[in-house]
Amino acid sequence: MVQTVHPALPAFWYGVQEFANPFLTLGYSAVIVWLTRYRWAGPVALLAPAGRMTASNYIGQSVIMMLLYTGYGLALADCIPPAGVVLLAVLTYLAQLRISAWWLRRHHYGPIEWVLRAATYGSLTRAAWVRR
Repeated sequence: MVQTVHPALPAFWYGVQEFANPFLTLGYSAVIVWLTRYRWAGPVALLAPAGRMTASNYIGQSVIMMLLYTGYGLALADCIPPAGVVLLAVLTYLAQLRISAWWLRRHHYGPIEWVLRAATYGSLTRAAWVRR
């Protein structure tokens, strides 16, 4: 017998959700692409620096959340209400947007992207790292 966290939901619902996740991702991507073609292109362009540093932002966000919620840091899991968790996630993302824009004014790539690019091409070129 399968136990779920929410007994009101049938057990198969989690399989349906896993099946739907890729379609939701494609839908979100399609909406963002659609928005870039119209009058929303300016505000959507503010997301571009974070998009160019996705690996660095992913690692950074993982470290921040780990330090907030686990015993390695503040151990705030189960101490913050759901609205607070959402607020922290939004604030983290907004901070990453600003940091990404600042970083990309000085460098061509994010730090993790540079390491991945160097490993892929087999060269450590400083010219690709620092913007002149």
